[in-house]
Amino acid sequence: DKGNQAAIDALAVIANNQTDWPLWYMTANSLAKAAAAGNSVAIASLVSMSSSTNRNILHAVIQALRGAAANQNPKAVTALQSMGVQ
Repeated sequence: DKGNQAAIDALAVIANNQTDWPLWYMTANSLAKAAAAGNSVAIASLVSMSSSTNRNILHAVIQALRGAAANQNPKAVTALQSMGVQ
């Protein structure tokens, strides 16, 4: 199951809005399961938030992308590599 697409789409709007950055930590954690299941919107949203300079947000994004990468998602693997994460 790749999650509730309507909820994922709503979280994607938050993830792609720079002014909503205070919500990104919660958003990254909320998208983690869908990303691990291969949901492309969730993964793209996490990649979008990977530009954050907030360490807590980055940690949540990295953990969520690792879940997707563990399931052989090439976009997640590439994103982690570009962030310098093993």
